[in-house]
Order: sequence, then C-alpha cells, then structure tokens
Amino acid sequence: MESKGVVPGFKYDLFISYAHANNQYGWVSEFQEDLSNLLWEQLPAKPTIWWDARGLDGQAIHAGIKDAVYESAVFVPVVSNAYLNSGYCVPFELEPFKNFQHSVFPLMFGTFKRIVVAGYDTESDCPRDTWPEVLRDAPFASFCDTTPAGDRQLHGRLPVRNPQDEYWVRLGRAVRHLRAVLGEMRKGPQGDAVAELPVPTAPTPKAPAAWRARWKNAAVHLRYHGVDANAAMDVVDRVASKQCDVTYLGNEGDDNLNEVYLKNSDAEILFFGCDVMDWARMDVLRTRSLASDQGRPKRLGVLSNGQCPQRFGMVSDFIVPLQLTDGGEIEGLDRLLEGLK
Repeated sequence: MESKGVVPGFKYDLFISYAHANNQYGWVSEFQEDLSNLLWEQLPAKPTIWWDARGLDGQAIHAGIKDAVYESAVFVPVVSNAYLNSGYCVPFELEPFKNFQHSVFPLMFGTFKRIVVAGYDTESDCPRDTWPEVLRDAPFASFCDTTPAGDRQLHGRLPVRNPQDEYWVRLGRAVRHLRAVLGEMRKGPQGDAVAELPVPTAPTPKAPAAWRARWKNAAVHLRYHGVDANAAMDVVDRVASKQCDVTYLGNEGDDNLNEVYLKNSDAEILFFGCDVMDWARMDVLRTRSLASDQGRPKRLGVLSNGQCPQRFGMVSDFIVPLQLTDGGEIEGLDRLLEGLK
C-alpha cells in the first residue's frame, strides 16, 4: 500500500471517532476540516483522515470502519456523554484500536500514546473517571467550558480565523499533541529516520460458517424513506449495538445497489413514514420475491415513525413488525434477530 499521508505504512494518519449526535450542527465536520488544514501547515504532508461523514450510504459500516481502525496511526475520539453512551463508538471503534497488535508500534511507544482526545462536553458534565481507562491518561484538548452563569459553552469555528479565539487555541493544543505523535512515528521505530513501515494487517476474519452461526453477527440492511436521516442513523446505531454488520441506504439510493446489499443480508429493516406506505409495500414485495428466489434475506422488519405497522396490511413469519419506544429502543428487534438463527 502506497502511503500518501504523514506516517509511512498507514493508510490513514488519523481516525476521528465521534457520536453522530455531536455533529447535528456540523461541529465535528468543521473540527476535522480545521484539524487537517492546521496540521498540513505544520507537517511535511497533508494528513490522511478517516471519519464517517454519514455520506457512506450503503457501505457496510461495521466491517469498513473496523478496517479503517486497524489502518490508522492515531485515534482521535471526540469524547462526550453521547459518545460514551453510544452502543457503537466504544465497542466497535475504540476497543478494536486499543486491542490491535501492530507489528511495529504498540499503543504506547516510548513516552507517546497513539490516542489524542478532543473533549466535546465539559469535564464536570463528562468526568474523566467515567471515560474508558485507555483514554484517561491520553493527551487531551477540551473544547467546552462552563460559563460564570453555569451554562455550557462549546467553542466552535467563527467566520474569520482568529488565533486568539478559544476554538483555535484549543485546536492548536490538539495539533501540538498530534504533531508530536505523528512526528515521532514518522521517524520509525528506531527514532532516527523516516521509515517505510509495514502496512498494518487486520486480524484474519473467522470463516463464514463460524460467525453466521451466531445471530448477533447478522448482516442487516436498513432501507429508509419519509423519515429524518438523523432518526435513520439512530436506528443504525441501535442495530449495530447488537453487534450486527449494518448497511444503510435511503430511498434515493441506486435500486441496483440496494439489491446487491439485500442479496448479502440476513435481514432487512424497512424504516418509513406513514405518508410513503405505498412505497414501503412495494419494497416489501420486492424483498419477499428476492428472499423466495435465494433464501435471503431471512426476515424483514417493518418500522415506522407512526402507527403504520398496525394498518400495514402485511403479516407473516417473514415480516416482523417493529416499534420505536419512548425511550428510543426498537421493540421487536430481538425477535427479528432471533429468527435469523
């Protein structure tokens, strides 16, 4: 693999891990862009950064993200209560990075750690002693303060860059940490010259029969229409928390691509608004026909943002009605997954 970033031998210099709830207004998007540009000013090459911009509709987020974790030099978690409470960020991003045994660089090498934390919440709201232990002694730059009036103040990008502005001061702190770690890794394990380091290799995956035998590793495809994209991503996170491999595609996605994902999925979840019920019924018929031809997907979950399933008009062992509870859980999801055994 040809290295195009700062550290030879890695596909990505940075892996930015964050909770989707913290990017509803674009804070993480701006953070990663500014971090990249500021590092580029101070390093010999533009850093390569992996982050899930939620523009990857249809890709297998579990497998794809995990590969990116293994191929990244430094892990940058945007820590918040939403991050710690996510059923995905810690178990499927942080833990694999922590546990991966790189052939050259361990998690700690010399006095350096391959993790730099960005704080999204105040330390009083999200105390460090509640963080996963691996993060507690990592370099840290907080972007949030408590005002004298007791309000939460998240520092964000202003229209004009001002080095005296708190956002850029905190970003500069994160860049100094990252520059030190990346610079040391660029020297190579001997610490004296830029090295062509071996490409990190992901662990050999288990044979299909080994993981297909367990329902928690099911491949689930989410198809959605007539619902808010953020709500759809919340469903993705809920399903991923069951340790499923998840793909997702909105109604405007390529129908041919949708069929490809369905052919490789154990289950589909159809998430739709009540005003597009006819679209949902047609998708059910298409999915059921494909399942009849090839035996997959094995189950179809029907989920709406209203009371549509009660009047959906299609009930069978193949179709499992799902319901969002007031607490955000998906009632019926376990039954759907149990049917995949």
